[in-house]
Amino acid sequence: MTLLKGVSDIFLADEAFPLKSNILRPFPGKYLEKKKAIHNYRQSKGRRIIENTFGILAARWRIFRKPIVASVGTVESIIKA
Repeated sequence: MTLLKGVSDIFLADEAFPLKSNILRPFPGKYLEKKKAIHNYRQSKGRRIIENTFGILAARWRIFRKPIVASVGTVESIIKA
Protein backbone atom coordinates (compact mmCIF):
# COMPACT_ATOMS: atom_id res chain seq x y z
CA MET A 1 0.00 0.00 0.00
CA THR A 2 1.34 3.43 -0.87
CA LEU A 3 0.20 6.63 0.80
CA LEU A 4 0.89 8.84 -2.18
CA LYS A 5 0.25 7.86 -5.77
CA GLY A 6 3.52 7.04 -7.53
CA VAL A 7 5.66 7.39 -4.37
CA SER A 8 6.98 4.14 -2.89
CA ASP A 9 9.25 5.50 -0.11
CA ILE A 10 8.43 8.36 2.22
CA PHE A 11 11.04 9.99 4.43
CA LEU A 12 10.27 11.78 7.70
CA ALA A 13 12.22 15.03 7.89
CA ASP A 14 12.37 18.29 9.78
CA GLU A 15 12.15 21.86 8.50
CA ALA A 16 15.76 21.82 7.27
CA PHE A 17 14.90 19.56 4.31
CA PRO A 18 13.32 20.76 1.06
CA LEU A 19 9.67 20.11 0.34
CA LYS A 20 9.46 17.21 -2.13
CA SER A 21 6.86 14.57 -2.96
CA ASN A 22 8.62 11.81 -0.99
CA ILE A 23 9.63 13.89 2.06
CA LEU A 24 7.17 14.51 4.90
CA ARG A 25 7.87 17.73 6.77
CA PRO A 26 5.97 19.13 9.74
CA PHE A 27 3.51 21.96 9.24
CA PRO A 28 5.21 25.33 9.80
CA GLY A 29 4.17 27.71 12.54
CA LYS A 30 3.58 27.71 16.27
CA TYR A 31 -0.17 28.11 16.64
CA LEU A 32 -1.67 25.34 14.51
CA GLU A 33 -5.13 23.86 14.36
CA LYS A 34 -5.52 20.66 16.35
CA LYS A 35 -5.16 18.22 13.41
CA LYS A 36 -1.92 19.83 12.22
CA ALA A 37 -0.50 19.96 15.75
CA ILE A 38 -1.27 16.27 16.24
CA HIS A 39 0.34 15.47 12.87
CA ASN A 40 3.49 17.38 13.86
CA TYR A 41 3.64 15.60 17.22
CA ARG A 42 3.27 12.14 15.69
CA GLN A 43 5.79 12.89 12.96
CA SER A 44 8.26 14.17 15.53
CA LYS A 45 7.74 11.03 17.61
CA GLY A 46 8.36 8.86 14.55
CA ARG A 47 11.59 10.74 13.74
CA ARG A 48 12.80 10.35 17.33
CA ILE A 49 12.10 6.60 17.26
CA ILE A 50 14.02 6.20 13.99
CA GLU A 51 16.96 8.28 15.28
CA ASN A 52 17.09 6.30 18.54
CA THR A 53 16.97 3.01 16.65
CA PHE A 54 19.82 4.09 14.40
CA GLY A 55 21.78 5.16 17.50
CA ILE A 56 21.34 1.69 18.97
CA LEU A 57 22.52 0.12 15.69
CA ALA A 58 25.57 2.41 15.57
CA ALA A 59 26.43 1.61 19.17
CA ARG A 60 26.25 -2.13 18.44
CA TRP A 61 27.98 -2.15 15.04
CA ARG A 62 30.75 0.37 14.35
CA ILE A 63 30.20 0.14 10.58
CA PHE A 64 27.12 2.41 10.95
CA ARG A 65 29.04 5.27 12.65
CA LYS A 66 30.35 6.72 9.39
CA PRO A 67 29.50 6.51 5.68
CA ILE A 68 30.12 3.08 4.17
CA VAL A 69 32.54 3.34 1.26
CA ALA A 70 31.81 0.24 -0.82
CA SER A 71 29.88 -0.94 -3.84
CA VAL A 72 26.10 -1.30 -3.61
CA GLY A 73 26.35 -5.10 -3.57
CA THR A 74 28.87 -5.05 -0.74
CA VAL A 75 26.76 -2.60 1.28
CA GLU A 76 23.70 -4.83 0.85
CA SER A 77 25.73 -7.81 2.10
CA ILE A 78 27.00 -5.84 5.09
CA ILE A 79 23.51 -4.72 6.06
CA LYS A 80 22.03 -8.21 5.67
CA ALA A 81 24.81 -9.84 7.74
